[in-house]
Amino acid sequence: MNATTLRTRLNPLILALALVIGPMAPPAQAAVLLNDSFDRADGPITNDLDSGWTRHSGVEGETQITSGLLELTRSQTEDLHHGWNAALSDDATEVFYGFDLIVRRRPSNGGAYFATINHTISQARLFLYSTPDDPDDRFRMALSNASGDRSLATAWEEPLPLDVSIRIVVRYEITSGNSQLWASPEDSSSPKITASDTPSPRRPTTFVWRQ
Repeated sequence: MNATTLRTRLNPLILALALVIGPMAPPAQAAVLLNDSFDRADGPITNDLDSGWTRHSGVEGETQITSGLLELTRSQTEDLHHGWNAALSDDATEVFYGFDLIVRRRPSNGGAYFATINHTISQARLFLYSTPDDPDDRFRMALSNASGDRSLATAWEEPLPLDVSIRIVVRYEITSGNSQLWASPEDSSSPKITASDTPSPRRPTTFVWRQ
């Protein structure tokens, strides 16, 4: 999966992300729905009217681009969404989103979801959190089909290391509403988790970064 560069900061943690939405191993006819390098002038991302990113809640202009990187933080309130740059075909059965993730600092014990796809409700929500028993240099991930409650999300089995690049891939099955998560997979047969909360099938129309 090709990827471009994006950084996200969730106070007090920092994420380095490379975002692409489409198939895990796209065949020639498959569309890449969204791929953004954030290679534009420093300043609020919403200042660039051609970026495609739109604020849907929070304070306009909080989310900054710095040196080609997008920065998000939990101390800010601006949430952003982006529609697809290519049409999702009528016969599509699944959507993937993925990015390269580096967590610099531990998230809070409670955690929150920070990435999701959406159509009227959020699906395939990706959470970051930690537990008191985890080593200081580890964090945890979890995935839900639709729930915003982290306690209902399915956790990645082992804590993951800070300051290490991890390729995140999430699959959303359009008909069933079920979601799966891989961490640095070689292919679709690599270890994964499947969210177990009640799904709410939709045809997603946007990707969302949540602060």
